[in-house]
Amino acid sequence: VKRPRQFFLVEGENHTMVITTATPTVSQHQHTPNVTVYPTPPALQSYPVATPLAQPHYVNTPTTPPQYVASPFTSYGNATVPTPAPTTVRQQQTIPGAVPVPVRTTPATISVPDEAAQIAALRKFQEEEFKRRRVLPPQVAGERGLENPVGANNCFLNVVLQALWHLNHFHRGFDNVTTHKCANSGGVTEACIVCAVQALFVQYQYSDHQHLPPKEIRHVVAKHFAADSRFQVDAMDDAAELLDALLEYFHSVTSQHGDACEPPCVVHKVFASSLLEQSDKCSCGANSEPNTYTSFLHYFPAKLLQGETPYDQALHMYIQSEHKTCECGKQITTGKYLLNQPQILPFVLIWGGENAEKEAVEKVVEKIKNVVRPSQLFRTTTPTSNQSMYQLSGVVCFYGRHYVCYFNNTRLQKWVFFDDSSVKSIGEWFDVKKHMTSGRYQPFILFYSLYR
Repeated sequence: VKRPRQFFLVEGENHTMVITTATPTVSQHQHTPNVTVYPTPPALQSYPVATPLAQPHYVNTPTTPPQYVASPFTSYGNATVPTPAPTTVRQQQTIPGAVPVPVRTTPATISVPDEAAQIAALRKFQEEEFKRRRVLPPQVAGERGLENPVGANNCFLNVVLQALWHLNHFHRGFDNVTTHKCANSGGVTEACIVCAVQALFVQYQYSDHQHLPPKEIRHVVAKHFAADSRFQVDAMDDAAELLDALLEYFHSVTSQHGDACEPPCVVHKVFASSLLEQSDKCSCGANSEPNTYTSFLHYFPAKLLQGETPYDQALHMYIQSEHKTCECGKQITTGKYLLNQPQILPFVLIWGGENAEKEAVEKVVEKIKNVVRPSQLFRTTTPTSNQSMYQLSGVVCFYGRHYVCYFNNTRLQKWVFFDDSSVKSIGEWFDVKKHMTSGRYQPFILFYSLYR
């Protein structure tokens, strides 16, 4: 004899189970229920517990739209947490002979922390973790990372500070700056970039910390450039623009005679390239007046290095490719002469986007030379300029909106990779090129240091 199959709904805290009883025959003494687990509906509607569906009949009534209210039950401080308001649930239709079934009407509470609160909590956790790990031994002997907690966007500042420290010509001269127009004078505190950078350099040289916080420098830089809305706290910015702006600032507060800069300040000694532009004589016989100026950075399009032209020749052709229009209407070539011998030649490669193709990155990296001669790039006027040589000592790269850098540690005779607080020894220049291409790091600023 068979008995009818019956269905039961058993509601749990996070799920609803539909239990189907087996249909045993007379000879069977035991049976096992078949259990199927279904996820709880979003509205968390209530169903009768352990009551056959065949007895009561239900009609569906529309639910009210969810309304969100603030809930104090959250681990993220005063964050606003969306919580569904009470909704209308299934109602039992009155049928003669039907057994009344109790229905739960209390809504469930769903806590969803907002994104800003999540980031704030994660940043606080990372800052505490940085404090704990600062006292650990350096990852590479003598090197320090610079911290960049989530949301701080310090990477563009960190690579510039690493450059100013690892370019020995600059940081040794900068350490010897004893007088400058200090913004901390006159009762104003924590406003001088020179004092903040010098303090960081002292920590870099004498502390045993694994990484250092650039927080103070970030704040004084933001305060100084607040009128231009540049380099503000927690805002992402361009590393080359920051480097150029800091060099101009250092010159303005350390120069004793303004723009004349005599005797030259540390910035002009190290970075300043004195250039002269002179147009060739036109076929009509007209001559143009020469134009002299000073430049700290030299800009080139990255596409120059993606063709078949050798590195030196490609840069030379770009530098000497400027043309001017003579009074007679003809185009005449303008040549650039390098009048001095700066200690650092920074080349900035301008890319068309933040995520270049791997093939393009490989071409550019493969073209970069470890040694350059100014005489192969500029027109020179002195025999000393023709003989001088510059060696690649550092590279700032980016991928997407994140900056990293490589610098040659002359004491270890190895290249070192800096990714904010992470520091890693790479090896020879060949290993650096391999590391760049595998990570698709786009070379951005190339630092060539005078060595002969």
